[in-house]
Amino acid sequence: MLTLIDVTTGNIESEVPFPDLDQVFNPTWSPDGAQIAFSAIRGGFSDLYVVDLKTRAVRPLTSDPYADLHPSWSPDGRSIAFSTDRFTSSLNTLSFGEFRLGLIDTASTRITELPSVTGAKNIDPHWSADGASIYFIADAQGISNIHRVSLADGEMFRLTNVSTGVSGVTALSPALGMAAATNRLAFSVYRNGKYEIRVMNAAAGTPVDRPRHAPRSGAADSSAAELTDGREFTTRPYKSRLALNRGIQPYISAGGGGLNSFLRAGVALSFGDMLGDHRARTSFQVGKTLDDVVAHAAYVNLRSRWNWAIGGGHIPWLIGGTSAPRTPPVDGSLTREAVLFRQLHRQVTGRVIYPFSDAKRLELSAGVQSITFNRKTTSSVYSPQTGLLLSRTTIMTRAAAPALLAESGAALVWDSAVFGPTSPVLGQRYRFAIAPTFGTLAFTSVNADYRRYLMPVRPFTIAVRALHLGRYGGSSDDPRLLPLVLTLRDVVRGYGDIGRNAGPDSPLSATRMAIANIEMRFPYYALWSRHTRSSALPIEALLFYDSGRFWLPRAHTEAASTMLQSLGVGARIAAGGSVFEIDGVRQIDRRSGGWTFAINFQPGF
Repeated sequence: MLTLIDVTTGNIESEVPFPDLDQVFNPTWSPDGAQIAFSAIRGGFSDLYVVDLKTRAVRPLTSDPYADLHPSWSPDGRSIAFSTDRFTSSLNTLSFGEFRLGLIDTASTRITELPSVTGAKNIDPHWSADGASIYFIADAQGISNIHRVSLADGEMFRLTNVSTGVSGVTALSPALGMAAATNRLAFSVYRNGKYEIRVMNAAAGTPVDRPRHAPRSGAADSSAAELTDGREFTTRPYKSRLALNRGIQPYISAGGGGLNSFLRAGVALSFGDMLGDHRARTSFQVGKTLDDVVAHAAYVNLRSRWNWAIGGGHIPWLIGGTSAPRTPPVDGSLTREAVLFRQLHRQVTGRVIYPFSDAKRLELSAGVQSITFNRKTTSSVYSPQTGLLLSRTTIMTRAAAPALLAESGAALVWDSAVFGPTSPVLGQRYRFAIAPTFGTLAFTSVNADYRRYLMPVRPFTIAVRALHLGRYGGSSDDPRLLPLVLTLRDVVRGYGDIGRNAGPDSPLSATRMAIANIEMRFPYYALWSRHTRSSALPIEALLFYDSGRFWLPRAHTEAASTMLQSLGVGARIAAGGSVFEIDGVRQIDRRSGGWTFAINFQPGF
């Protein structure tokens, strides 16, 4: 909504609604008073628009993923100066540069770059009365001050030298106003714990060294507004020691069943230093038995370009089941047997990460892991008349030989994805990794995961994923190894989980798998409106097709394979810090029994 107010009376003259736009900022009058240019956010992107006050027609001047802010109409009415990152940002790598000054022709919408302070944020431009210069704010050397650029020759001048900076409430807030007729500037300064409005003449200023685009060392100019009294800054000593910075939500859970009752509680704690160069995280879980004890700790060092981390843990994996009650022929009592298989993983891992850019990095890892395998068999005898428990015996045996593994790995990772409320909507992600393992078991794990997100028409996103997970080598099909994935619904929706698919012919026992997924995802309100809404609930609708080929282990023979496919519709909802996915799924095979209901708890791929 754009509101026009009579400044002499304070009365609202008119209001101009913009139902297609989410937020409107920084209006600027055309010299003839017939139009207003402004910056607005639509669908998460900031663009420039012009509204004709007589017809209420709105015309976009820009429409792209770049950020365009702070329009300022030229005195001749033919062009608009504005602040933008389009000259320094890359959509291919989703790397974002500093804001610079641009000039757009209002008739042709042709954009040209204006001289700016290099390596600085250049915002909030204002024209001089004769149209020969533009005044703006730039944070050269990290401090925002008022600058002037001469459009005829590109010469740059600094007008203020405020130690706390000329700034508004946020880093991109407008903080400068100009009365062109009187050649006066008004600007906002944060000083002594509060904001102050200062006024000055738009003087010539101190020349800025154009090759370096920074104020000359030791330069002094009586035309610059000096506001340094030495009282603006406070200092604190840097402390490198770790301190608790947050606690992850603790939890407690309880239940029961054929494998007896359980009670578990856990918490995670995060630590860091003042600059964020050192980070540590610990998590613990305890319960009624030793099988419930989980512990993990990790430390990350980010002080140099080579980041590194070390971590270790004590993690049990439990799976089991119960048999139907049976009646021994001797006394007629009922006996039920429960079998619990436990893998106990104790591991120490080190990792080195080298970021080539914000999107691309190399990861190297090495570690040692020991795994023990136990079987706990509990036999419970009940009275057939009363149902009371008569006796219970528990036998602990070794389910398989223990394993000692030395693990290594290397991965090339790219991540330029832009996330919506429940899943990525733009960019791409990939991870190509290889991890040889030696010791009791010898095999090599391969992970090739590529994902791409395209938005042919806003706000609809086409998301595709091609994924290969596999183990190769002599021990690749050893039954002591955990499944490549723990639930099929994570890769092919509509198929069962580990409890119903743990047999030797289950896809969960596969040694290799190739997965393909494609989705069309969009905000739910796009079903009935082509307009975006910043106030809408974080609910994403989706159409999808999943397929997966799984190579199953066969002793001493060539591995067989199985193919799973599904399609469906669904929705993702972000709530309570988690993402819930609810789907209607149809399996595509001869066993399909029609449409089924499925639910999952994770963001979109």
